[in-house]
Amino acid sequence: MNEQTKKTQVLFYVTILAVVLITEQIGKFTIPLGNVASITVFPFLMGMIIIFICTLIKPITFVNVEFNDTAEKWLQYGLAIYLARVGINAGSQIVEVLTAGPALLLQEFGNLGTVVFAFPLALFWGFKRESIGMTFSICREQGVAIIASRYNGLGGPEGRGVMVTYIMIHFIGTLTLSFLPGLMANLTPLHPYALAMACGVGAAAPQAAGLATLVDMFPDMADALTGYAVTSQTLSACDGTLMAVLITLPLMEVAYKKLEPLLDKDCRQQRKNSRKKAEEGR
Repeated sequence: MNEQTKKTQVLFYVTILAVVLITEQIGKFTIPLGNVASITVFPFLMGMIIIFICTLIKPITFVNVEFNDTAEKWLQYGLAIYLARVGINAGSQIVEVLTAGPALLLQEFGNLGTVVFAFPLALFWGFKRESIGMTFSICREQGVAIIASRYNGLGGPEGRGVMVTYIMIHFIGTLTLSFLPGLMANLTPLHPYALAMACGVGAAAPQAAGLATLVDMFPDMADALTGYAVTSQTLSACDGTLMAVLITLPLMEVAYKKLEPLLDKDCRQQRKNSRKKAEEGR
């Protein structure tokens, strides 16, 4: 390891430690949006925002692309620990999971919606293999781990795709689930239990944001709402992993071979040019 690499790694660890201390000191905070909903900002999301700003601000030159390799390795280590925790939590709630009923047990088939709707759009907008990582699931932590394991790390196109969605879901997903359950509770006849189940997308931050809104609206149902949301989250993390490995990813590999030549932007332009030349030849 040369001196420059050592210096980069030292700066990396010092930067991450500083950001962690800052975000933990700030803690989570809530931004109210009138009487309808609120936005809960968690330390993890705040840390991402700080690093994002440091990367864009030109005077801060020590946060650069040389951090990527080290960050990728530590991300995989952290995901391994997280998935072990998910397995322990799921095992401790096995009785509750088995008695949850068909609505909870079958909800993960909703993940196929990303394949049906988002995948063709990603191809249409010009993404290549990145589209697989972006749309094979809602890209929670276990989704990142699956892609890293299946495609030899996160440095390839599939890894870049999953990380784009993973990062954006923390911004857009947490924001959306901060106000959407409250909005749906006010405007639709859906039962609060159904809305609590919908908050359990397999990630703590969006779930907590949506659940906090529902508990504030229905304080007498707080325990039941929390139970449904936590059970839903556990199932999303567990059977969502099986869904991705056994069904979604194999299906997307086949779909990519079939749809990419039809929907790819370059291929569409070539077909358009060929038709134009054929018409001119007539």
